[in-house]
Amino acid sequence: MLSKLYMIALLLCVILKYYPKISASMGEVLSEQCEYDTKELCPACFPEPNNCRFFRERLSFENISFLSRLTTRFDQHGVNYAKLDRKHKVVVKNLNRFKKVESLRDVICGQQRTPYSGCSLDSDEKYLSIMRRKILHRDLYEGAIICPLGNDQALNRFLGKFDWTDIFKMILIRSNVQPLILKLAGKQKAPVPNFIFQAGFTLVERFDGDVLSTFYNTPFDTRLLIAVELIDAILSFNVVYDGFRLYLTDLNPDNIAVEILPNGNIKVSFIDLNNVIVLDSQSEQINRNNTEIIHTRIDCNGCFAYAQEEICSYRYNDINLFSICQLFLEDSYGNKQAGFLYTEVDQTEHRRIHQLLHHCVYCKPPECQNREKLLLQIQNIIRSLL
Repeated sequence: MLSKLYMIALLLCVILKYYPKISASMGEVLSEQCEYDTKELCPACFPEPNNCRFFRERLSFENISFLSRLTTRFDQHGVNYAKLDRKHKVVVKNLNRFKKVESLRDVICGQQRTPYSGCSLDSDEKYLSIMRRKILHRDLYEGAIICPLGNDQALNRFLGKFDWTDIFKMILIRSNVQPLILKLAGKQKAPVPNFIFQAGFTLVERFDGDVLSTFYNTPFDTRLLIAVELIDAILSFNVVYDGFRLYLTDLNPDNIAVEILPNGNIKVSFIDLNNVIVLDSQSEQINRNNTEIIHTRIDCNGCFAYAQEEICSYRYNDINLFSICQLFLEDSYGNKQAGFLYTEVDQTEHRRIHQLLHHCVYCKPPECQNREKLLLQIQNIIRSLL
């Protein structure tokens, strides 16, 4: 009993100590975070002054509770929604989730035998070389993976696509690569959110609608309309971006945004682009004979499994198309009734869609049909139903 009272008293002390900052507007909290990022955490990342005032002067946050401000202050991991200039809804993302940047700093300082108290991230070559080794490590299984694995030229080519400092770009690759992906894919009008603003390790991007998971219980005709747009989106995403291919390794209903426009049109985009394989499709390290490989479903209860070495060794892999087929057909546990296009209606067209999706997900090479053609065939059937 006494221990519980002690914990409550301790929590009240912390809240009272920081209350002036917590009770400040969310814009002020993010502006302060930006000042910390750019002046204390990694000054070398931001040699030019950042406009940290942007968050408090141009963004308005509505219905932000005291608890939300508290968690933002002490556990920088959430996504916030705001209005830009009180007009356009935007998404505000913290790129330093779980303090990954501080963790990177501490690891680098440890390897440099620099006391933590006097350590900061620097653009010196000794810091950059450590970051390169961490990015090119062959045992990475989450976040951004640069392929071919361990290829320094591929990394250099990717870094060269962006104007930011090398230390900042490499930190993003290891913490949250989304700003780089938005910049790269946005040049070709890919179905991803528009990059609006970034200062420090906070990103502002366009709000592209509610996540797909909120549409699973909508009428079947609505889901069919969304599926048509989603097929278009994945086919337009599944291209080469200035020599690089992007493979989404965490494509799930919470990482897809759907916006139903006032005129009834539907827009779909891929969000939360942190888990991605970036393949330099022009790399000489890839055997010229390794032009294409067909992804095969790997049993993984409740997760999405793939052969990383396989993706990184071929110039093209159809895993993105496989992922959409699987999302339409079943959930990550193989439950067909949880698939986005599941219906109890038993019509010829519905059975045909199910058959094509089942082949798309469960076929094994060399019996697999071309997945792009399968999706276009499914799309045509859907359009005949609408």
